[in-house]
Amino acid sequence: MKKFLNCCFLLFLVGIACTPEKDSPDRVIDPIIVDNNTPPIVNVGSDIQDYPFPAIRINPSIVDAESNVFTLKWTKLSGPEEVKITPSSDNDVLLKELKNGKYEIELSVTDVGGKVVKDTLTLGVNLKSIDNGEIIFNNLSWTNHLWWGAIVRIPSFPLNVPPDKKFKVYIQRDFDPSWIEVIDYDDETDHYGYSIEEYTDMTHQYKYGDLLIFDTKSNDLQDTPNVKVVFQP
Repeated sequence: MKKFLNCCFLLFLVGIACTPEKDSPDRVIDPIIVDNNTPPIVNVGSDIQDYPFPAIRINPSIVDAESNVFTLKWTKLSGPEEVKITPSSDNDVLLKELKNGKYEIELSVTDVGGKVVKDTLTLGVNLKSIDNGEIIFNNLSWTNHLWWGAIVRIPSFPLNVPPDKKFKVYIQRDFDPSWIEVIDYDDETDHYGYSIEEYTDMTHQYKYGDLLIFDTKSNDLQDTPNVKVVFQP
């Protein structure tokens, strides 16, 4: 009996000695926990054609189920050589000094578990002057807005149009070939109105936002309207 107890005690001590501490580098992590790390979901947005301005801000959608810390890398895969790519702390990127042509811009996102996801945006640039003349944006889509209901957007307007530049805005619906003037937003807007979003990035280096055109009365919002901006001297 004494020999049996001594053997049990010896096995107990050996078990303690062989069990790694909680913070020991030899601790084995359950592989199921590692395998459960899912890759992030990345979307840089829809491709853009006939973009008329030399600068644009791209704000991607990045979702990670485990809320892992991730790193972002923006790369120009193809397109004219001269372009400035400036990532910001908002996860977005600012493209400046765009030239006429087609760009392919890739976003690569890596989560803390090493999973890598990439998405690519095609940006077609056809520069237009805002000194005098007009720019037409074709086949836009209605989206929902918190305050104004249905809107269409002209992206990165404050980045490219000085606040003191005079212009008029017109909209053309699929069911009406005429151009209807859109007035600057006020509380007495009868039907169509426009407003300019204007925000500052977290580093206060630039302002960004969109030109919003909204419809307060139509029930038919399934069309793809055209918007015309006429710049004045």
